[in-house]
Amino acid sequence: MLDGARPRRSSSDPSVEQAALLPMRFEFRLTGHGSATAEIDDEAAHLEVIASYISDPLGDLLHALWRLMEGDPEARCSWEDEPGEYRWIMNREIDEVVLRILEFPNSHPAQPDDLGRLVFQTRQGISTFARAIALGASRTLEVNGDVGYRDGWGRPFPSRTLTLIQAALRS
Repeated sequence: MLDGARPRRSSSDPSVEQAALLPMRFEFRLTGHGSATAEIDDEAAHLEVIASYISDPLGDLLHALWRLMEGDPEARCSWEDEPGEYRWIMNREIDEVVLRILEFPNSHPAQPDDLGRLVFQTRQGISTFARAIALGASRTLEVNGDVGYRDGWGRPFPSRTLTLIQAALRS
């Protein structure tokens, strides 16, 4: 669902203000026990996806991002949406990341990329991409706290990986 990007939200929260300055935005909201909604947009497109507790979407995304920041040329993660899948494919091209999100009607058995439907694509500088994802993840932690996240999601918040990403962005 490639739509026009929506206007940035404003707030007195500095992380929201900082995110408003980026050309890309990412949010991850717990919507019920074991259910979450994520939104990602850039200046050209917007996508909202639902993720299930079957996988660890935020943790897997942060791990994939960390691998890119460490120099891997490609990183992937899959978000399950009972019964479907959203496959996040991130390719690093020097100092940029090309993100493609493919949608599959079923997650099992796994299907090749070319059978997925492209629902979102963006090209961002690696630091812009990393900042947008890290800000969205940080906001999720701020809203829910460690205990609230664990209670709502059923697994701990991926704090260690987020901390590594934030430290790398500061250096």
